[in-house]
Amino acid sequence: FRIRIHWVPAHVGIAGNEEVDARAKAAARGQSTPLHPLIRMLASPLPTSRAAAIAAGGARWLAEWSNSSRFRRLAMFDDPKPSSATTRMYD
Repeated sequence: FRIRIHWVPAHVGIAGNEEVDARAKAAARGQSTPLHPLIRMLASPLPTSRAAAIAAGGARWLAEWSNSSRFRRLAMFDDPKPSSATTRMYD
């Protein structure tokens, strides 16, 4: 595969981009259509999303650790819950 990068000077003269640019500016001014109820429900504040990501990382680590060949040998010596430093290494 070959990747080529081209610079496009704004949205001028490119089919469809003028409308997209106008809609993006309207949305930035708060003049867009109201959010669908499902989208509003799924949008959560950043701290909640961050906490969920950290919890998911811990769960993923625990699943991988439980399936590792070393788990059976070391489980009796080690607490299976990872430290926050270990969790950050896998995120």
